[in-house]
Amino acid sequence: MTGNAAPACAAQLRQDAQRTFPACKMERGLRALTREHRRQVDIHNPHGLVGSMALDACYTHTEPQASRWDYWVGWGARGADPCRGYFVEFHQAKEQEVERICAKFRWVLAHLRERPLARWPYRFCWVAVGKVALTRQPSRGLRKLAQRGIVFVGRRLRLPDQCEG
Repeated sequence: MTGNAAPACAAQLRQDAQRTFPACKMERGLRALTREHRRQVDIHNPHGLVGSMALDACYTHTEPQASRWDYWVGWGARGADPCRGYFVEFHQAKEQEVERICAKFRWVLAHLRERPLARWPYRFCWVAVGKVALTRQPSRGLRKLAQRGIVFVGRRLRLPDQCEG
């Protein structure tokens, strides 16, 4: 592979994400994220982005009562690293919100069950919106999130490295 060409796995990852979340439109780069949320994300190499989908917005009408995760972001790594996906949630960072994050996590897992995107590596990232009222020490809430593979990253998310858990 030369230059900024996408890795071979990128097209398949995009297709599998679209088939897993058919209500969503695949956007280029981080365009599925609101402007406010894009400002909280730092990308190490923008050419590594496969695309993004606004999961919460896509399923508002079909699953209005569900606790939905905000976004999916695809990463087409180069070299020996595989392509992978990031489920990114922008949410208040308070101890009492941990259960809500866990409910959103369960929503994603239900959508992944026996769907094409489930075969790809993926990570869950929680980005703080507003004041952070969680300690970086292993509080009960943060331990619960870590047990599920959800990484609390604070106010800024650096992709691809910060959410690797």
